[in-house]
Amino acid sequence: MVRRIGALIVLLACTVATMAAPESARASNPGEGTFVKTLSRAPGAGRDWRTVLDRYGRFKLNIPVEWTEYPPEQYGDNYNLVVGENSARDGFTANFNVIFLEVPSDYKLTESMVSSLAKETLKSAQQYHYVVKDKAFTKLGGIPCVVLGGTLNVQGRHLRNLQIRIVHRQMNYLFTFTTLDKSYAQYEPLFARFARSLVFEREDGTWPSPPLASPSPSPKPSPNPSSAASPAPTVTPSPSPSPQPD
Repeated sequence: MVRRIGALIVLLACTVATMAAPESARASNPGEGTFVKTLSRAPGAGRDWRTVLDRYGRFKLNIPVEWTEYPPEQYGDNYNLVVGENSARDGFTANFNVIFLEVPSDYKLTESMVSSLAKETLKSAQQYHYVVKDKAFTKLGGIPCVVLGGTLNVQGRHLRNLQIRIVHRQMNYLFTFTTLDKSYAQYEPLFARFARSLVFEREDGTWPSPPLASPSPSPKPSPNPSSAASPAPTVTPSPSPSPQPD
């Protein structure tokens, strides 16, 4: 299924990636790839960055002013945030989106899930010739998360995406960043800064102290689809929990 919002096209994978691994599964190389190292060196938001709040008021993160926030409800009820760069490069608009799924209160991400998730992602995205480039277990703001990324082919374009799965207060979030594969090296530090700026609302309704930028204006309305000049596909396998290992 393809949904168009201005210069963005999001391809929703019909198959899903499971979120739990069998008890015997273990991550053979949970630190593969470059993103976690880049994340550890990422600075906070720049002076020209602004803070955006997801549609349900559950998390905040910072983005450059050169990026546009689109109304996520045009994608579906489980979309929290959809953001794209204001201008295309080499005919492609770098972008990221966030979807979520409610999970049981005792559901947790563990390091033992990394390899299993990588295999499930390969299976669910095989029609895109997906190749895993990043897989790791790390933490963002003290919250465990699984990082998976790779290359894929969509509509004749060779793309690179990076997905961060994180569970917070019974919600399983999937953050997906996508750009052209040949441009990924220059965008990875930017994606890491997005991730480093992420903060979730506490149970008491207060917020941690992130590297805040100026308040975000309201999301821009979607341009007329017929005027879209440079579509940006994002393959997003929906997160789907399975029973936890014993």
